[in-house]
Amino acid sequence: MATGVSEFTTLMVRHVPRRFTVSDMIMELRFFLRDEDFDFVYVPGLDLANRNMGYAFVNITDPAIARSTCRLMAGSAWSSPEASSTMRVQPAYVQGLAANIQL
Repeated sequence: MATGVSEFTTLMVRHVPRRFTVSDMIMELRFFLRDEDFDFVYVPGLDLANRNMGYAFVNITDPAIARSTCRLMAGSAWSSPEASSTMRVQPAYVQGLAANIQL
């Protein structure tokens, strides 16, 4: 987990399997969070072949839950058999639901 950000709610999740959609990411998040614990999921770069850019952003509604989720997810295996690496998770540069929606 990256340091330097004391209070955060938005996570950047890296090493996302390239064929993951937003729905796939939400299903993965449900291993770590309840639906009410997150309010934003963005998987950039979905193209016509349904490939993403290999990372996602997730906003969690409570900083304490975000900290614990960051620790739990970091290094965890993906449920997808196509995943060749483990999750890398860190606080995102842009923080909060409102700031992420504006992008």
